[in-house]
Amino acid sequence: MTASIPFGPLRFPDSPESKTDGQFAPAKSSKARILIVDDHDLIRDGIATLLGNRWEICGQAADGLDGVEQVRELRPDLVLLDLSMPVLSGIKAAAMIRKMAPSTKIVFVSMHDAPTVREVAKLAGGNAFVSKRSNAEELRQVVEEVLHSQCKIPDAQCS
Repeated sequence: MTASIPFGPLRFPDSPESKTDGQFAPAKSSKARILIVDDHDLIRDGIATLLGNRWEICGQAADGLDGVEQVRELRPDLVLLDLSMPVLSGIKAAAMIRKMAPSTKIVFVSMHDAPTVREVAKLAGGNAFVSKRSNAEELRQVVEEVLHSQCKIPDAQCS
């Protein structure tokens, strides 16, 4: 079952219809744009390789703070966000992303797969959760579902 999340209309910061609170919408592109935020190079590069033929990988960041800054600059449609990172955790980064770009989808990716971790990810504003133990097809499926819906994290990934 998919739960709907009401997202209000957004404007780009420099447009005449700009919201005064600095919110913006993702950049327009023929392919969905994905930002990968994880503190491990191998994970970022691997995810980029897995998803890059289907979607545009618009950027990568090694910590939550850089991820937030890149969301502001690149306006991705979706952010793949690790929970545990240096400088700024994925949870804190998600809160900042939600404030400035509420229509940007967030998929949490973590090696921690306990139900409590999934609940924390959901409460932090994630649209979905993928365990790093998942296979490539599961990751692709979750990304596809999140990009084409407004699902939240149920007990298992995104439905």
